[in-house]
Amino acid sequence: MRRLTTHRDVTLALLELRLEAARRPEVAGPLGDWLRAGFAADVAFNTQAGLPGGAREIALFHYAVDGLLLDRLTTSIDPATPTDEVVDVLVERLLPD
Repeated sequence: MRRLTTHRDVTLALLELRLEAARRPEVAGPLGDWLRAGFAADVAFNTQAGLPGGAREIALFHYAVDGLLLDRLTTSIDPATPTDEVVDVLVERLLPD
């Protein structure tokens, strides 16, 4: 989250590109390939590092973080709650002990 929110303009551009991909198949193909390759790399890293959770949990975390990014980079529903606190709760709920 820190990396993605530190480079706000890049992250917003990626969100805009994803919206454009919903409208234009010629953008959707290459962007989808790139996103899926990144996801596969995340799963591989997690597995090699011996971290908890598998592909499903990582996908759920991506979905949650994408929504959190949209919230933090646009008009937030809860700007008073620190982003790190939200991420901690997401991890706790997705990977319970």
